[in-house]
Amino acid sequence: MEYDIAKELNHPNIAKTYNFISGVSTNELVLEYAPYPLLRVIQSARPYEEELFCFFRQVCEGINYLHRKGIAHRDLKLENMQLDEHGTVKLIDFGT
Repeated sequence: MEYDIAKELNHPNIAKTYNFISGVSTNELVLEYAPYPLLRVIQSARPYEEELFCFFRQVCEGINYLHRKGIAHRDLKLENMQLDEHGTVKLIDFGT
């Protein structure tokens, strides 16, 4: 289950998982607060090439961490990347 894997991860570019809430018809993960969807930031703010490279580097670092742990993200896309208030990319939704 995604929660069992995610709760053990500790990397600055992976959203920290705090809790799992099981409902009647849905299950929810409680994640670290990262309020800015990376896709919207790129579309609306039109970041400079250097900023885009910084985002890309952070994504690569997060994916490298997962791969070293034997974990595949399985749903890697801009919609599953958030930014926190410091501009740190956080990978979310591992596609399970």
